[in-house]
Amino acid sequence: MVFLPGGGYAQPISASHWRTVARLARAAGIDAIVPLYEVAPAGDAERAHRFVSEVLGQAVSEYGRGDVVLAGDSAGAGLALAVLQRHPDEAAAAVLLNPWLDVEISHPAAAVLEDWDVILRSDGLRKWGKAWAGSLSTSDPAVSPIHGRFDDLPPVHLITGARDLLMPDALDAHRLLRAAGNRGTLTYAPDANHAVGHLGSATPEGRRAQNAIVAVLAGAAPIEGNPAP
Repeated sequence: MVFLPGGGYAQPISASHWRTVARLARAAGIDAIVPLYEVAPAGDAERAHRFVSEVLGQAVSEYGRGDVVLAGDSAGAGLALAVLQRHPDEAAAAVLLNPWLDVEISHPAAAVLEDWDVILRSDGLRKWGKAWAGSLSTSDPAVSPIHGRFDDLPPVHLITGARDLLMPDALDAHRLLRAAGNRGTLTYAPDANHAVGHLGSATPEGRRAQNAIVAVLAGAAPIEGNPAP
């Protein structure tokens, strides 16, 4: 597993990310690689793409494409999809936890979900997203992969919760993937917040999300989540 940690493209990797990576890797019985890409303002999307693509290529050379899963959470999941759209042959599958796919937070439902999400705020995210774009437009697929290609990708498995500000774009991405014939699954948690599948498994929804992730990582048939609304 090549895992890209989140943090809004502005925060470095946290202790909770290391715990998540270790927990998932142990449960699936696999190795884990965590590329520590530079966050804004020192880093930006173009630099991160080059770095992550290099690490991903090295992982494929060492393990073989069929044994490499590209994963990430939140901003890291957005970066993972953006890299995969450029390099669709560099992973057997992708697992995107609560992905941030549009740094502009432009989905109409975001205004409603702002009151439900106890973790994220759109104003701060937009500010960080603009810094992350650097010289690129915030709508460039390298920055906001919801605008990128969804055809000819390996299976892309998404995990999202209904109380997540970023959930609408995750559902839209799943629909675009399905329309393109992608075999990835959606694990949808109706009562979960932005961190479902990341911050432990104390709730039934958290355990279901983690089981789905581990199933993909271990190469088993992925566990279907609840149907999307």
